[in-house]
Amino acid sequence: MTNETEKKNASKVDDVKESVGKWWNKNKPKLQEMAKTAGEKANEVKEKGRVKYNLFQEKRNLEKLFSELGGNVFDEINDNNNYNFVKSDDVKELVAKIIAEKKVIDKHNKTYDGIGK
Repeated sequence: MTNETEKKNASKVDDVKESVGKWWNKNKPKLQEMAKTAGEKANEVKEKGRVKYNLFQEKRNLEKLFSELGGNVFDEINDNNNYNFVKSDDVKELVAKIIAEKKVIDKHNKTYDGIGK
């Protein structure tokens, strides 16, 4: 009787193997497509995170430049009673840096908006 039970169990195991194999062959393309889509979305999320970090850093740099510009303007007004900044090279240089920084931020914003499209 043990031999007959073993045969029945072996037959059941073979049936399960066959069923799992059929299920796998039937669903394999769907599962592969799901894995591919999940991988693509993960890459998009990673890329957006990287660009968002860069944006944070650039905005922080911009804030520092504005702060420095404000300090220079205050010093010119307070120390030198200068209300005309056309001749102030420090102010001109900071304004140029601010303009450049804003362009970098715009570039990062466009990159961020384009991810996943």
